Amino acid sequence: MHVLRSLSTALHRHREIPVQAPPTKSEVVWVFSGGGALGAAQAGMARALMQNGVFPTRVIGVSAGALNAAFIATDPSVENINRLCDMWQSLEDKHPYSSLNFHSIFNFILKKDHLIDTHVLDALIDQTWPNQNLEDLKIPVSVVSTCLDDECECVHSTGPVSRALKASSRLPGLMSPTYIDGKAHVDGGVLNNTPLDLALEQASTDTQVYVFDVASVLTQKPFKVSTSTAVLLAGFRISLGAQRRRLNVLLSDPRVKHFRIESWSGTNPLHDFSKATELINLGSLSVNQMFPKVLDILPPKLYA
Repeated sequence: MHVLRSLSTALHRHREIPVQAPPTKSEVVWVFSGGGALGAAQAGMARALMQNGVFPTRVIGVSAGALNAAFIATDPSVENINRLCDMWQSLEDKHPYSSLNFHSIFNFILKKDHLIDTHVLDALIDQTWPNQNLEDLKIPVSVVSTCLDDECECVHSTGPVSRALKASSRLPGLMSPTYIDGKAHVDGGVLNNTPLDLALEQASTDTQVYVFDVASVLTQKPFKVSTSTAVLLAGFRISLGAQRRRLNVLLSDPRVKHFRIESWSGTNPLHDFSKATELINLGSLSVNQMFPKVLDILPPKLYA
């Protein structure tokens, strides 16, 4: 099942979503932003929290963050987080999708709906979640995509894991959309790159929400508009800047703890997957620097 919302509705906090019964125990929600290769830092953030005894009861993700969220929902354990870190490090010497090349020219001439191929990324997703549904994972997970036909945000909480993850991570124009019920879906970050609002709308007063934000670094400095991917990133940067004004209001909620990275040595989050180890360490550091403050507000039963 996925929940569709109009574009105008998607830009406001109060949106029509299924009403759920309040949690019977303190809920811990982890929210993962989109960010391409920067998603490796989220693996480090998650590992640091788990190593300190903080585990999620629900996860929400967009694009690369959706992949991390689904991986954790499959098995929310330290051992599985270590496997997630290994997966990101394995991408340091191979690219999850192709760069622009001669095939891109043919795709353009033939008027196809994409310029680059995503075979490596698709194979990784299919091998990790073969014939699995979102509702069958160990903890609830929500994946956000953007429906081009309905011009709205779409939240997937049931149905095939692989389909939802592909839909959430398709960069419009560069990658072929994922078609669900005949409608084209692309990267969820187009409308909601950090879906904190989804967590807060279903949260109780004692819910703790942790935001794994790697997109903030993309808004700090403009990209040199010299290639087609740089043009795409520049457009996303402007979109993220507009989204961030609303996000900053949500981040002021006392139930929210916000983890982010301030910088990285890479150049392009679409191409540069070679810095995964650096990003994992930066993510861990962002949590460890703030963790004493985090522990102060956690319910005692969540840590020894």
